[in-house]
Amino acid sequence: MLVVGLTGGMGVGKSTVGGLLSDLGADVIDVDALGRKILEPGGLAVSAVIDRFGPGVAGTDGGIDRAALAEIVFGEADQLAALEEISHPAINELLDQTADSLERDDAIVVYDMAVLVESRLGYDTKHPYEVVVVVEAPMADRLERLQ
Repeated sequence: MLVVGLTGGMGVGKSTVGGLLSDLGADVIDVDALGRKILEPGGLAVSAVIDRFGPGVAGTDGGIDRAALAEIVFGEADQLAALEEISHPAINELLDQTADSLERDDAIVVYDMAVLVESRLGYDTKHPYEVVVVVEAPMADRLERLQ
């Protein structure tokens, strides 16, 4: 199995490239979606996040109120680091589970994620990425796509 890390900034076309790779037979895993999943009711990180950041981040549905959590962590490097200490291992665990289910000799699995280089996501796993594909686009195009 070949594992590819697909990364790039907002609006560069990662999803488009991921779609093209999927059309060619690759299995694309949306790591941002896994990050949301760990905060949903019953998610791997729910208890630890509430323990660390308090009951104010608990959602009424049993998951995490992501807006309340964002108010605490964004703009505060130490709080963001604390969240990443909880969330990254949980995301990597889901990556392992998902990649395990896709494993076969001829499989190509793509981890589609924005923070590939800045984190250990997708690397501290049973199936670390072996190849990195960086998607870039001119800033004017990126800004137009994000409008």
